[in-house]
Amino acid sequence: MARFGYRLISALIVLALLLGLFTVPALARDIKKYVNNEFKFSTNFPGNWLSEAKKTKTGGIALVFSGPQGTDEYYTTINLQVVHRQPKETLQSQAQGFAKQLATAPKYKIFSVVEGDLSGQKAVRMVAVYQMPGGEEMFKQDQLIVERGNYFYWIGYTAPENLFEKYKGIMEQAVGSFQFLQ
Repeated sequence: MARFGYRLISALIVLALLLGLFTVPALARDIKKYVNNEFKFSTNFPGNWLSEAKKTKTGGIALVFSGPQGTDEYYTTINLQVVHRQPKETLQSQAQGFAKQLATAPKYKIFSVVEGDLSGQKAVRMVAVYQMPGGEEMFKQDQLIVERGNYFYWIGYTAPENLFEKYKGIMEQAVGSFQFLQ
């Protein structure tokens, strides 16, 4: 009987793993590496996603990675911004500014604020939900702010609340592969 129970548990684990492989978004199978030599970082994102980069007015950069049209991944994004650090700005002031920005949205709620590090640099990670002004749909955002030298690096994953967990692995992949270059 113990042997049958062991086999049953093993079969269930294998089945769960197989099912998990088929529900993982394309990111696990097709990955692109984005390298930015000017701001000295790299990260990975799904190979089938589109990317758009724009210089900001302050000389930083704003990147948007989004899923392909015609899929529900299209409604999810990874935003990566490099912001020039102003005198007296701190990681905490950046996080407080983000919280104030969220407070302007209807039905916002901050679920967590966690201090830690990313690629050896101090970081703050916040998870929140909010409604866009004038809209009805709720969005969930996982925002990571990293302090390094003269810059703050903002990595955010945003998705409609009902799709957030389904594609959260994309954010984990971007964060897990994020590296500062020498």
